[in-house]
Amino acid sequence: MNIKEKFEAIKKVIFADVVPTPADPMAMPMPPMAEPTKYTLKDGTVITIDKLEIGGMVMNGDVVAADGEYTLEDGTSITVMAGSIVELMTPSDAAIEPLDAAKQVAPVTPAQSVDAMKKLQDNVTAMAAKVDELNSKFAKQMEANKQLFELVEMVANESKVAPVEQPKKYEDMTALEQFKARPKIKF
Repeated sequence: MNIKEKFEAIKKVIFADVVPTPADPMAMPMPPMAEPTKYTLKDGTVITIDKLEIGGMVMNGDVVAADGEYTLEDGTSITVMAGSIVELMTPSDAAIEPLDAAKQVAPVTPAQSVDAMKKLQDNVTAMAAKVDELNSKFAKQMEANKQLFELVEMVANESKVAPVEQPKKYEDMTALEQFKARPKIKF
């Protein structure tokens, strides 16, 4: 394999599944959500939420919304982490203050527990798939690095210039070579 062929093989390995990255490296494109609804924040920004409840996905345009607290026009406050709603407070929830600590914890039904476990299992499955994908990309990158090192060695070992003949010492030259090596004097 010559240098050009080796270089082309490396390009295929490295750029085979390149996906254009967004301008913001932290902004990750997400798959389309089921039945998204657009909401306007108090500051006028429009966001998309697939379901207005804990676990709902929040998108700002084509990217996952940044972590933080958002307030909708109707006064509903949501807290987002990793693009998912982790806390939801409606204006009526804010007006009600619990009387004691026992009333702060809402009872959880078995159906809610099962749903929460299913969501967690789905998240774990999605993360495992992502880890497998990253491991695959890492293996491809390691192979590309190996091929790059081989290419560098090939380039280093293959000279583009013919070797330069070492000049002989004057004493080691023949009489004809000594005559040719003398400086030419013009009269």
